[in-house]
Amino acid sequence: TVPPLPGDDAPEAPADPCAAFGALRVCVVGDVMLDRWIWGTVERVSPEAPVPVVVQGRVVEKPGGAGNVARGCAALGAATTVVGLVGDDPEHATLRRLFGEAGVTQRLVVEAGRPTTTKTRLGDGRRPVARLDREVTDRAAGETALGLVSAVRAGVAGADVVIVSDYGKGVVTPEVFAAVCEAAGDRPVLVDPKAVQQTDWPQGRLLVRLTGEQVRRSPRADTDLPVACRRARRCSRRTACGSSPMRRRRGCWRSTADRWPTPCTRTC
Repeated sequence: TVPPLPGDDAPEAPADPCAAFGALRVCVVGDVMLDRWIWGTVERVSPEAPVPVVVQGRVVEKPGGAGNVARGCAALGAATTVVGLVGDDPEHATLRRLFGEAGVTQRLVVEAGRPTTTKTRLGDGRRPVARLDREVTDRAAGETALGLVSAVRAGVAGADVVIVSDYGKGVVTPEVFAAVCEAAGDRPVLVDPKAVQQTDWPQGRLLVRLTGEQVRRSPRADTDLPVACRRARRCSRRTACGSSPMRRRRGCWRSTADRWPTPCTRTC
């Protein structure tokens, strides 16, 4: 069993935890992508292979990855800026249009020859049938990296809080993350990492959200709370962050380097 935590003095959650978003200025830095759903009908199987033939119908496109985080912040009323990397292609133009419609300020760096990360889901109206990913995951380098650092500095300058949304597509490099921390100063930096790789995260200013990539490293970790807790505490010590929310099937828990996780009373 998990030992109880001594006096958790976290304040009670507000009646409307989203109400304060309207006064915030948020900068989201990370891997933006285009999420595309192609819905159709299936009436037969292809003669070339045992796969369904989907007759295309409705097409839905939305910002994904860090773009989805930015869109969500803007929907909650925050003045939102997104910093990311895109290609010089039609998907890039689509993302710019969607961000404009959502009221998100864009600081997107364009790299020629690199596709805008796009995830296309094919469905029959009831469930997905297949997904096609178009992406390059090489780390940003050279002029592209310099452009990202400049965009980060400009975007973070006017922000109250910074969200780093890393999907492992090459944007959140050590250089870019260092620029985020330098530009943020004493302002909070929230990190949603693909993998816990940074070793120089400043003490006390970071909130690292742990997901399956960081916590669920064994078959027992999602069902055995003590196993997941030990992994979360090790991550907190390694990253030197003040708190590590650990999202599991039965809710969200917060962990620190020297304490067992406890159920969150705040919105994570």
